[in-house]
Amino acid sequence: MSESEQSTIPSNSNMIQSKQTDMNESNVMICSSSKQIEMKRLEGFYRKKHAIMFLTTLIMVLSAAAFIYTLVTKDEVAKLIHQTKPEISAESAAQGLVLIMGILISFIFTYSLIGMFGAMYESYPLSLTFLILNLIGLVATASMASYTTFFHTLLSLIIDVLLIALTYFFVQDLRDLRHLPQPHLSSPKLLESTG
Repeated sequence: MSESEQSTIPSNSNMIQSKQTDMNESNVMICSSSKQIEMKRLEGFYRKKHAIMFLTTLIMVLSAAAFIYTLVTKDEVAKLIHQTKPEISAESAAQGLVLIMGILISFIFTYSLIGMFGAMYESYPLSLTFLILNLIGLVATASMASYTTFFHTLLSLIIDVLLIALTYFFVQDLRDLRHLPQPHLSSPKLLESTG
């Protein structure tokens, strides 16, 4: 080999190393921007998770308050039922009212717990079940609109629609997170990033 050829070999290897360093720096920049996007996405995911947990807890507290209110006012309501339909005794009207409200409240508690545990444990099947139950609840609330007060119906519809939207986007995020590749300990990228 001539001297000129030998002098170009190190410079070529330096150029290759320089290009590799540039590529690594651009990969780090791409990686860091994708990590920033991923972190923002995870922040939104956790906001939805905590919002669902808060709203389901609020629904359970309001349901418990409604049941207590029913227990306190059952005698007055039973008298009104007896006045409008004399064939129904006040005692049986009170028992029927407590039974019906107990069943409704237990259903609300059950599906609220499903939603809370689905969000808490980030469970796709529980969250999807909660979404379906919320859709059924929305239909039930809309169909009972003529039997309840306007404020109660409006409040229930707003909470139902809000929970349905939150749960829908939460389920979408869960589905997307389930399909992401999980890092392995033997992954070279993971080993490079740790040291």
